[in-house]
Amino acid sequence: MAIAFRRSGDQDMSFGKKAYAMLAMALACAAPATACAWSAGGHAYIALHSARSAGSASPRELCLRMYGANAVDLFNTTFTREGRALAAVLHDRKSARANLAPLSRARTDDERAFALGFATHNEAWGTDATAHVAGVVAGRREGYVIAKAQLLAAEIGPAVEPLLAARGIRLEPAQLLEVCHQFVELAVDLLLVEADPEVGPWMVQSALCPTADVRRLLVESLGPVLAPVAGDRARAEALVVAAEADFRQSLFLNGLALMQPDAAHQLAVATGRLAEGYLGLPEGAGAALAPLIELGIGKARALCEPDALAEVRTTVDVVDARLAARRLGQPPNSLLAARARR
Repeated sequence: MAIAFRRSGDQDMSFGKKAYAMLAMALACAAPATACAWSAGGHAYIALHSARSAGSASPRELCLRMYGANAVDLFNTTFTREGRALAAVLHDRKSARANLAPLSRARTDDERAFALGFATHNEAWGTDATAHVAGVVAGRREGYVIAKAQLLAAEIGPAVEPLLAARGIRLEPAQLLEVCHQFVELAVDLLLVEADPEVGPWMVQSALCPTADVRRLLVESLGPVLAPVAGDRARAEALVVAAEADFRQSLFLNGLALMQPDAAHQLAVATGRLAEGYLGLPEGAGAALAPLIELGIGKARALCEPDALAEVRTTVDVVDARLAARRLGQPPNSLLAARARR
């Protein structure tokens, strides 16, 4: 039976037995190491619209705020035990202390714009909270992305698990949920880019706009908070420098992918490459997973299409309100003027 992808929410994709068999193998092979709540496109969309609603509408401020909003994930694809521990510090559900570190050191308009973006991306009260903790439109008890991943896992799990078992592969529920989580994130990115085609180009620009001073702020502010994991501050800073260069390249390429007519395919190919790194597969092996990953993204899209935009747009309002409540959302020039008066 042919695999049919549908764009409208009221039409379902048809999954034949063969398609489920292929998807089962992809699930067994493509599990990423770290779920990252909203993906890069989601954080870019939120930063873009949150910055505008807060009055920081200059192109440079928007660009740097978007860079900061995504830079929190700079260790998410460092597939080592240490990399996962570093990422966990920046995704602490109980505290946003690490995410606020650059803000306490920001001295210029550029630094302030970057630091505001970095501050908003946290699981305690920021953008990741609606994805992982408590959604606003859907997933109010567990977070929007997690709720959708659970639905996707419940939908495809009964079909793929027996097929894997027949091959001697046991897929743990947590593994299935993790991969479905990634599919949901990528599906939301596609929906957001369709709603606002500027997101992709802005992502590309945000990978290019940070100055040496902004990158230095990132390194020097994260050094102390990551030192307990890295062993000392100097090593923590060196790890940030190395990861940041790779991160900016990934952000650039991700933005380019979202600008393409075949964006779903491009994201699937990129995810296959990540699977190579995570699993230690030979170079090029991830390409075989791309059609299967694209199939999973399409299924996730059907689940997210009715309410993803509403969830993300409401997240913009929620984050703006929480910034204001913490007096963190003033435009950069206002802060500098206040410091001058003191």
